[in-house]
Amino acid sequence: ICWLVIVSSSLLFYNVEPFSLPSDPRVEIRAAPLIGGPSWLPLHCKVVVGGNYMFDYVPVNATQPATLQRLVSLQAVPATARIARTVVSEEGPEIPSEAEIPDASTKLLVERAVKYCQGYEEDLHLVYNNCWTFAYNLVRCIIYDSE
Repeated sequence: ICWLVIVSSSLLFYNVEPFSLPSDPRVEIRAAPLIGGPSWLPLHCKVVVGGNYMFDYVPVNATQPATLQRLVSLQAVPATARIARTVVSEEGPEIPSEAEIPDASTKLLVERAVKYCQGYEEDLHLVYNNCWTFAYNLVRCIIYDSE
């Protein structure tokens, strides 16, 4: 596991072109624990837009031994881009509706993030295409496409 942490952290942005992200207080990248991982080890990340909408990228069957084995042997696995409200209703996470987003500029950011996630169908690879590279590219997309 130590080797995995070192490799994944040192190669996190290996395949991402150099670029500095603009500052926008409505868009945050938050560290989080891996699914099924210890809470004290926040290796995963999520993009939060407008404080209420979360977007992230996780392996399908993330806690299955076969998935974990493929990941630690640096093989790609099927993954999904998730869209959810950070404030979950009784019905569970849902794609935000237009009426729930308070201002037009935040609405545009959320719409762009939803569109990006719905069209994202790449496999997850710990080195080349992981939750951090996904978050980086998502933030670039929603901020620059909305200007």
